Amino acid sequence: MGQQKLNSDAAIDVVGRRTGIRVVIRDHSDFVMAIDVGYTPVVAEAVAILNGLHFARDSGFGPVVVESDALGVVSHVNTSTPICADVGLLIRDIKVFLNDCCCLSVSHVPRTGNIVAHGLAKSALTLDEDLFCSGWKSILLV
Repeated sequence: MGQQKLNSDAAIDVVGRRTGIRVVIRDHSDFVMAIDVGYTPVVAEAVAILNGLHFARDSGFGPVVVESDALGVVSHVNTSTPICADVGLLIRDIKVFLNDCCCLSVSHVPRTGNIVAHGLAKSALTLDEDLFCSGWKSILLV
């Protein structure tokens, strides 16, 4: 089969508040072998949990309890049934964190219990650079 070429890119529409991430894999003759068509909402929610776990571990935080308003993802994480959908590998990676004790549990909370993370995720659609904050006290303004 030989060597394959992976091309990836991200596009940001600040006005439309959307991002697009795509991957194309081609063979040595530039024949397109696969195209990643992006994230479904379930995959995006699983990526958010997995990125959060990586962030917590890499920042030196102790074991964490994950709370998410993504009921489907939380249900997948908390079941022993293998997932064959597009989110399956991400669920497996989240479970690795559970087994490595970086993550104590994953539970569902209503959107009202996840309002800060939800607001930050929405605001990320308008950012043109990464944001890192540390040492702030959470304040919820209604």
